[in-house]
Amino acid sequence: MKTAALVLILAAAAQAQSPEGLPAFQYTGFAALRAPTPPAAWAAPIAPRAQAADVITEDRLVAQAGMVLYGYASDDAAFREAAAYWTAALKAAGVQAGTPSFSGGMWEIPYATGDGTVLRSFLADARQFAPKDEAALRADMALAQAALTRDGLTPVAARVVDVSELLPTYLLIYKTKPDANPDHESRLRVLAPGDDLDFGVFRAAGLDVVETPKTWMMVYVGPAAGYVGLAAKTPQDLAKMLSAREDFLTQSGCKILAARDFPIDDPDYKFGVGVYFLQ
Repeated sequence: MKTAALVLILAAAAQAQSPEGLPAFQYTGFAALRAPTPPAAWAAPIAPRAQAADVITEDRLVAQAGMVLYGYASDDAAFREAAAYWTAALKAAGVQAGTPSFSGGMWEIPYATGDGTVLRSFLADARQFAPKDEAALRADMALAQAALTRDGLTPVAARVVDVSELLPTYLLIYKTKPDANPDHESRLRVLAPGDDLDFGVFRAAGLDVVETPKTWMMVYVGPAAGYVGLAAKTPQDLAKMLSAREDFLTQSGCKILAARDFPIDDPDYKFGVGVYFLQ
């Protein structure tokens, strides 16, 4: 149960098209989420089993933020610990927490920010910094928090995540303005397609490129960005593939930013092009 829960969390975090995970929360009707002040039973936080005040060592405390704050727990006791922990964290950040609920192994905490914003979460890719290096991890976390503040996305919580199922990483929860299309929201995101990227294309499009830890990885703030690489045997074939892909992306509502040719060291498929776009 424990490992499966973390797999669900990571799968949700990795999906560019559906970053909210389960369930598929909608972005309308925010006022309906305003809940009464939680009962006194939830007010006293239960200290998490952690090495430091901002370190999470139990997977039940790893949270995601959609129209509610949510996570996974194995039983009622674990749910109560998570509910108390995050109710206290939200209150400390000036966010009103509603009454927590627990069903099917998933806990939820409704919330109201009071300013029309919604909460979003960012679980960092452990490849952003040196592995198992706490100083590097914390420096990266500080860099990301500074980017959120710079771009007007108010940080709500920052936690180091050190659970057995994952390499050490960090979790940020922050405020942003909601959009009916989550891809259009200004968020802290990672793009890591595997191919080397021309980061200047995304900078020119107005994205705040926070860091480029790999030649094929970009941490940024903005709407969802995308990249796809194409390969062909001849320039003519590549041109046809490029035209078809650009048509498909445009019809899907994407904005094409640029196409960049690149050579390929392959005996047959020697011609390549990378397509840069916004979702």
